[in-house]
Amino acid sequence: MENVLLTLKNEKIVAVIRTTTAQKQLLGDVNLLLDLILTWQSVSYAKQKSFIYSRGHDNYGNY
Repeated sequence: MENVLLTLKNEKIVAVIRTTTAQKQLLGDVNLLLDLILTWQSVSYAKQKSFIYSRGHDNYGNY
C-alpha cells in the first residue's frame, strides 16, 4: 500500500489516497483528485468574489 498525501497551501484541504501497486490506478486517482480540487477552488473563488461584490458597491460595480 502506498499513501499519497496532497496538501494545498493557504487552503484547508488534505487528501490521502490509498493506492494499489497499479500505476494506472494511482494516476486515475490523482487526476480525479486534482479535478475535485480545481473544482472546489473555482467554486470557492466564485463564492469569495460574489461575497465581496455583495458587500459594497454601487449600481455601476464600483467598490
